[in-house]
Amino acid sequence: MDGKMIKCCGSLLAIFVLVSTIGETSAACDSIKNCTRCANPAKCDECKVFYTLSANGMSCDYSPCSMPACLRCVPGNTKNCTECQPGYGFPSATDHSRCVSCSSKDGCAKCTTLNQCTLCRYTYLAPKTDGSGTCGPACVLENCSKCLPGGATATSARCLECRPGYGTPSSTDTGSCKPCNTAAGCAKCTNIKQCTLCQSTSLKPLTDGSGGCTAASG
Repeated sequence: MDGKMIKCCGSLLAIFVLVSTIGETSAACDSIKNCTRCANPAKCDECKVFYTLSANGMSCDYSPCSMPACLRCVPGNTKNCTECQPGYGFPSATDHSRCVSCSSKDGCAKCTTLNQCTLCRYTYLAPKTDGSGTCGPACVLENCSKCLPGGATATSARCLECRPGYGTPSSTDTGSCKPCNTAAGCAKCTNIKQCTLCQSTSLKPLTDGSGGCTAASG
């Protein structure tokens, strides 16, 4: 996926969130116009996007943030952001002066700050916790797209789902991902002994533990 496509998708997501958020309301907040959340019907806790909560919590005043890509600002200060649009984050935990694109960090789709990614673009990636704001392999096992939680090392990791074209050695041995038996016509397998999809509709998976395919009858 190129940069233009990512930017386009990020913009569409932001527009969707803006539209859906603008329409949100809570029955408990009916007495305060443009309030979306309140613990006490007489006092608002959060206003709709583009509205700023008054100091006493009694009203929501139209005050769009002047900062690009910012959803909500500090009450009374439209240049100090409290929440960025999806796909954007703050330069750091202490710098809320602007919202910058998370996509400037490798593999990151959503972030709170440029140093902390919270969601990666692909399921086989996971946010790093080293302060880099980037994404790394979600599993230490090569060709594994989804690991069993707790597998921090190659010896302790167990794969729940291998990448397409790969399977575990067996249904009980899930400590690695091996290529499916493509030489025998297999395109997809859960484990290398059991093919689930053949390379051609004229073939069907064998059930003899070879992980291959045979000619489909009729």
